[in-house]
Amino acid sequence: MNKLVVILLIVAVAAALVMMAMYQQEKKLRVAAQQELDVTHRYIRSLQQDVIPREATATDIQPAEAPNTTENIPTTIPVKGDFAISQRYSAAHPAVDFAAPRGAEVVASADGEVASVYQDAFFGNVVLVDHLNKYLTMYAHLAATFVQEGDAVNRGQTIGLVGNTGNSTAPHLHFQILVHGEEVDPLTLLDIPQEGE
Repeated sequence: MNKLVVILLIVAVAAALVMMAMYQQEKKLRVAAQQELDVTHRYIRSLQQDVIPREATATDIQPAEAPNTTENIPTTIPVKGDFAISQRYSAAHPAVDFAAPRGAEVVASADGEVASVYQDAFFGNVVLVDHLNKYLTMYAHLAATFVQEGDAVNRGQTIGLVGNTGNSTAPHLHFQILVHGEEVDPLTLLDIPQEGE
């Protein structure tokens, strides 16, 4: 009987140690994901800071050469075809997720210039578009990208395909809009028809 009790205690202690190790590993993964998100946000904000000096010198540009600011406001839905909003904007999720079939076209929400194209462990394949004013947009979890840094893009131009890259459980587009480096709710700007329209 004593041997059985000892064996059960050893098994219980071993199980507890395994569970503690699994908990610690999960905690490390969560911390790493948050750090990755923080690094990405700092990167986006640093890119956005480059826009402010350009805006300050906009008076030096001749009116004929000045960008059409209406065309540079991100109001176009960034996914072609059918989609569903699978996650809305919140403090914890400063973006809108558009669930769509893998391979659906992702389009520029406004005219601008590609600020960066990169791969990220959390966001997968990412395209950042600087709209040459106070706006910057982020398109993440892409299956493929069709632009490179420095490319000029037009509103509605295909820049990638909906995918499931990075930390993603199903195909969708993670879409963020930043104004002077601060996230805003994309649904306050996008031209999404309301029911009955």
